[in-house]
Amino acid sequence: MRTVLLQAQQRQRPWQHKQQQQQQAATAERAERPVGALPECAAQQVCAALYVRVNRSQPLCACPAAYTEPCSDSAELDEHTIKLVSNDKQGTFNLVKVCEPVLSVRRCQEPRDWQLLALQSTRTGRAHYLLVCRCPTGSRLLGPVRHTTPPYANIPGIRVYGMLCAQGPPQPAATLPPRDSRNFQTGFYPEAPWPRILEMIKKSGLHHKL
Repeated sequence: MRTVLLQAQQRQRPWQHKQQQQQQAATAERAERPVGALPECAAQQVCAALYVRVNRSQPLCACPAAYTEPCSDSAELDEHTIKLVSNDKQGTFNLVKVCEPVLSVRRCQEPRDWQLLALQSTRTGRAHYLLVCRCPTGSRLLGPVRHTTPPYANIPGIRVYGMLCAQGPPQPAATLPPRDSRNFQTGFYPEAPWPRILEMIKKSGLHHKL
């Protein structure tokens, strides 16, 4: 029986072996992490979210040791803060914090660009966020829009949503077209930065932790 198992392992494809090694490394890293400790933030990952209306903050990940200060939980609009304003009549807003100075994040491209991507667990409802670009003052934030295209469909248990930074005069239609509509095919939605999304998942172990 042991000989049969060894032969099966030898026939394992290279990508399967690499995937198995990555899973083992992630498992070992989680075992060494203290109970309740936050995962290390990936590049431009939101380290904390502040929900101003309900006066609540949610730490999401820990800034790497390369940064001299931990993630800020202050409600002040400091150099690590992005203000997200909703489209409702009250003009409600939330704050998201990143480890990097906000000015080091690229400016969103015209006419539409993904400013924020949310990765949500279908099991727990918890989410982690990736800041893709900074939306200029006077622009509009549209969404959320759910992403359903590969390669992310290959990772079970996680949904991806995006918020669009729209610049220029508003279009007559007040709502976004469906993700699979003709408007998407003609370029209404920019391409999602899948490599950045997958990097964040690998860095933070979201497919295990969520």
